[in-house]
Amino acid sequence: MAFRDLAGNTLKTALDLGSPQTARDRNVINAFVGQDDSNDFYRIRLRSASNVALTLRSLPFQNLLGNADIQLLNRQGRVLADGQLNAQGRDRIQTNLPSGTYFIRVFPQQGNIRYRLISVIARSPASN
Repeated sequence: MAFRDLAGNTLKTALDLGSPQTARDRNVINAFVGQDDSNDFYRIRLRSASNVALTLRSLPFQNLLGNADIQLLNRQGRVLADGQLNAQGRDRIQTNLPSGTYFIRVFPQQGNIRYRLISVIARSPASN
């Protein structure tokens, strides 16, 4: 499993995940956050009202120990939602959003950590 950190470290340099091209769009990203890379930002653009599901899983890698967290931000960088730990030990955010530009922030809670971010965006039924 290869890890390349392509995410931006600020809202301005956020990696653009684009707009969903289908009724249901899925992205899987493997990356790293830690002492030398304290924020990873991703941009999503919703053309219509959508259900957004984000799952963050910390991955073991070469004795790296730590934990990463996730937030969903609005265009101005204000926190709309914080990840909630689910039964599988993964941080998850699931919410309905109107059209617009949003950001996903991944940051270390402790230590250096590799992570897998899965975003699933499904247009709301009225938008299809």
